[in-house]
Amino acid sequence: MKGLILKDFMTIKKQLKLYAVFIIFFAFTSIFSGDTSFLGGILCIYCAMIPVNTLSYDEMAKWDKYALSMPITRRDIILSKYIIGLIGISIGLLIMTVFNLFLPVKEGNSFFISLIFFGLSIIFLSVLLPVIFKFGVEKGRMAMMLTLFLPTILIMLASKLNLPVPSAETIKIAAYFSPVIIILILLVSMIISLRIYTKKEL
Repeated sequence: MKGLILKDFMTIKKQLKLYAVFIIFFAFTSIFSGDTSFLGGILCIYCAMIPVNTLSYDEMAKWDKYALSMPITRRDIILSKYIIGLIGISIGLLIMTVFNLFLPVKEGNSFFISLIFFGLSIIFLSVLLPVIFKFGVEKGRMAMMLTLFLPTILIMLASKLNLPVPSAETIKIAAYFSPVIIILILLVSMIISLRIYTKKEL
């Protein structure tokens, strides 16, 4: 398992440097705008995309066939992708936390905002990986775009239809239960990915 994770980080080492440049750029953009939500959204996408990029390289190199000829199970391959994604998302949370603590940003943006983006990143990862395992990286990119834009479209529709805004108490209750819901979504995603990958012919 450790070997698979190290292999993935070595594969995208050059891309990680490019990620760092983009994050620094968007960090400065957030400083000048006085709003960390922009940086949080970028980190949400970038960090969740790390395992997708490794899958793209694996697909091109026909890595899976080679890997399964070694004492590596399909379960190991699936879990390694989720772990590398969670590592990336955790690094994103750390960056957001440091950013909110030490940089002059708009009042009200705090560690709570970082946790929201952390949860959104996990949900994004949980939706995306089963689709990628099912249809492949290229076809899965369309699902990725839908995953990104669907919430925005739903919010716009809700505003147009003048739907009632949830009360503060409802939001508070949802915040308490959100960690459990996010963990369940992640576990269900892992199970689905494993079932898809187990039946997949390589």
